[in-house]
Amino acid sequence: MDATVKPLRIPPDMSVYAEKHEIFELIQSLVRNLLIDKPEDPLQYLIGLLKRESIEDLEKVYDRVPREELWYCMRKSGVAEKYVRVVQDMYERSRTVVRCAVGQTEEFNVEVGLHQGSALSPFLFAIVMDQLSEEVRQESPWTMMFADDIVICSESREQVEKNLERWRFALERRGMKVSRSKTEYMCVNEREGSGTVRLQGEEVKKVQEFKYLGSTVQSNGECGKEVKKRVQEGWNGWRKVSGVLCDRKISARIKGKVYRTVVRAAMLYGLETVSLRKRQESELEVAELKMLRFSLGVTRLDRIRNEYIRGTAHVGRLGDKVREARLRWFGHVQRREMPRILILGPPASGKTTVAKKLCEHIGVIHITSSSILKDDTELTRAARQYTEESQEIPRDLWIQLIEERLSKADCVRRGWVLEAIPKSRQEALCLQASGIAPEHVVMLQARDDVLTERSLGKRIDPVTGDVYHLTFMWPENAEVAERLERPDSQTTEEEITRQLQAYHRELQGLQDTYSNCIKIIDADQPHVDVFAQVLSYVLSRHRSDAPHTPRILLFGPPGLWEESPGQSACPEIQLSR
Repeated sequence: MDATVKPLRIPPDMSVYAEKHEIFELIQSLVRNLLIDKPEDPLQYLIGLLKRESIEDLEKVYDRVPREELWYCMRKSGVAEKYVRVVQDMYERSRTVVRCAVGQTEEFNVEVGLHQGSALSPFLFAIVMDQLSEEVRQESPWTMMFADDIVICSESREQVEKNLERWRFALERRGMKVSRSKTEYMCVNEREGSGTVRLQGEEVKKVQEFKYLGSTVQSNGECGKEVKKRVQEGWNGWRKVSGVLCDRKISARIKGKVYRTVVRAAMLYGLETVSLRKRQESELEVAELKMLRFSLGVTRLDRIRNEYIRGTAHVGRLGDKVREARLRWFGHVQRREMPRILILGPPASGKTTVAKKLCEHIGVIHITSSSILKDDTELTRAARQYTEESQEIPRDLWIQLIEERLSKADCVRRGWVLEAIPKSRQEALCLQASGIAPEHVVMLQARDDVLTERSLGKRIDPVTGDVYHLTFMWPENAEVAERLERPDSQTTEEEITRQLQAYHRELQGLQDTYSNCIKIIDADQPHVDVFAQVLSYVLSRHRSDAPHTPRILLFGPPGLWEESPGQSACPEIQLSR
């Protein structure tokens, strides 16, 4: 179930299954966006909410999750009913005992909360947190979540209090209590008379430093506290293995390996994101040399040079290792490819539904023809003149509009999903000539009679823009069902037939243009299954079409391969010696 459910049900911004370099990126994003990118902002607040110490206790949070709320969140996340029933069977008639100084109590039933010590409990808790925060969660860096560690950022005191109240309401209505005394905030670029942050009339504690994912961020942008924390963690690790490091019977090489594995790893944690000064780098190296001298049983009175100490333990300079780690993390960032996805298909094939869900799950920008024209630029104003006169936008102008939109910072940083763009082979070739090459192309297909029925029964929620259908996908919420409207562009059956015919004329050209990265999916099935196939495809990587160059080693006694060894070994291929 973990392999099937995890990638589909937990969005990336929850960061529950983040890799090491992704955790460092969260830390770096927090520092860069708040302290570097916007130094001119007069006021910025950083709120620590729902950290492990902000709630009374993590175990109590697990104990307070109502079981009915858990089943509801699993179903709302799209978990298959058979998996929901499996989890329900695990929690049915669960009993426990309490061990105390005088023995164990009698068994009693547990009818609320998650199982303590279960490997499945963190995943179930993440599902609950995802559904709980769905309405109040913002994009990074304004909201950053790592499981139950949440950071809320804003640019004004009023906005901070508003967001804080929204989170409080969302948490407490699900049975989770926010500790007023342990929730903290930090102010960056503070000005006089900025006031204090309050939560339900109670003043929130103000701090000068903020700890997130083990890394300390200071309000003045310095990193001195973080360096001291790394030194302290290094000494803590050294004390844990001092029995090995100070044993004279163990060789210096083994001591160096233990030191690099236990102590140095603790000292280097998170320093990829820190801009160290020379003095702070020296502070780290001084602490390291003290540990190495203690481990090797020498003192400064022995007048042994630092280079000899490092060489004996086979340990390099810590400053060099910091730079290596920084370059290694930079390589992860450079090699990371932003999602570039096209969602194509005929009218009423479900492109909008799939594109919205995909953007929600992988955190990319959803771009449509209408959203491009909403921008207020010279190009969009020129394009709107054509649409107001019911004329087709010239292809060159349309390509420039797409280029302009995809070059903006949000698309460059997070990636994009183009819905129903391009519409023809000529348009696709123009995009490729402009350097816009998608990594994945999803093409939805269905029979014309199915598409016609879908088009005639389509309804749109004017508030959210979500698409529903009279037969296939009616909303469960009665309030949403009452406000559904017919789409403005809904036409007759004859007009739908003409649109489908126009699409079929361009279909083969689009398939030929993107033949190396296209995935055709049958849209005549439940939208949950369609989305599962789409998500599985866009999360995959294409294999390279580059030719494989054989590399062959030939072994034997002298003189055996003197004459044309390649031809004698493999006459069907050409080899060079």
